Amino acid sequence: MSKALFFNIPATGHVNPSLPLVKELLTRGEDVCYFNVEAFRRKIEGAGIPFVPYPVDVDFSSHDGGNPIMAMTHIAAYGERLLPPLLEIVRAEQPDYVIYDSMTPWGKQVGKILGVPAICSCTILLVHSQNSNVIPRQLLTKQMSMAGIDKSLIALWRYAQIHLRLRRGYGVGLPFFPNFFANPGDMTLVYTSRLFQPGGDLLDDTFRFVGPSIALRPHDDEFPFAHLNGGPVIYVSLGTIFNNRPDFFRQCIAAFGGADYRVVLSVGETLDIDALGAIPENVLVRRFVPQLEVLERTDLFLTHGGMNSTSESLWHGVPMLVFPQIGDQFFVAHRVGELGAGIALDADLISADYLRAQAERVLGDASYRESAARLQGSLRAAGGYVTAADEVLRFVGQR
Repeated sequence: MSKALFFNIPATGHVNPSLPLVKELLTRGEDVCYFNVEAFRRKIEGAGIPFVPYPVDVDFSSHDGGNPIMAMTHIAAYGERLLPPLLEIVRAEQPDYVIYDSMTPWGKQVGKILGVPAICSCTILLVHSQNSNVIPRQLLTKQMSMAGIDKSLIALWRYAQIHLRLRRGYGVGLPFFPNFFANPGDMTLVYTSRLFQPGGDLLDDTFRFVGPSIALRPHDDEFPFAHLNGGPVIYVSLGTIFNNRPDFFRQCIAAFGGADYRVVLSVGETLDIDALGAIPENVLVRRFVPQLEVLERTDLFLTHGGMNSTSESLWHGVPMLVFPQIGDQFFVAHRVGELGAGIALDADLISADYLRAQAERVLGDASYRESAARLQGSLRAAGGYVTAADEVLRFVGQR
């Protein structure tokens, strides 16, 4: 039995894919402790995983996540505060290896300082120097300029200063900024297929494409699945964070309400449902839905393009309309469209007529579902969290 520490950020889209892997490692006899902020204790311990709170808390909602330079500087600054007290804890744990989410630079730093293997858990599409030439430049430019070039340059200067302080103090630094969000380790687990990953064939064998980490979830006996009977099902969700968009959901209701579709809107916990106005009989509005079970019955998914939601949609062979809100969702939306599994929506054109026309286009053209089915095959063949655990144990055994 080996001792492992898992480091993650307080974000549902990064935590959820990691839990089946950690549970599988525990089942196979590994001793794993999972580090995150106190707010995620219930979710992690509820999965039967030993939890350790970070000694410094953080509010990631306070940064401008739409600008990658500002986001990575915010994360790096937190890591600089976290590293000294965290090292005291992990030195007492004496791990044989660490696993870290690609957006936790302190996880890789801990591995280097302790001299143990560091395995990266990457839940997003990789933007890395090995494949950067296949990423559309206009997407990178758009993301970097969202908060203004001046703010981006100031943030980049702060990032460089943090890097230099860490180098002087601990002999470890931060990733070269184009690699920050990938931040590969001695081995990197990527929760998609090489087919879906842009430039996947350009990435070397230290990147292990294991497919989505999807495990069975408790059945929701209260969800009215009968609502999905009687017509093509359109499922709409903007994820769990940037979803307070009553204007968008009203356009969806206007686009699909009163028609032959069976519509499900998952609107999250902050939106004022009364602000949506009258709800037609064929539209079901819920704060949360059992997404995997709904996708099994869905014909079209209108999604924000989060990597988890996109992977779960393709896992079920469901084509998409993608309305990205932030960060890597723009890259995901572009990739879905590039591979023919859906359409990346233009935010400037959003209206009821536009949404209805794009939905009818996807539902009426079998090629979209055929492309989604092709990607479904590649994701399922990758193996998921069981293969991820195989890769971890193989790698650690070799080391």
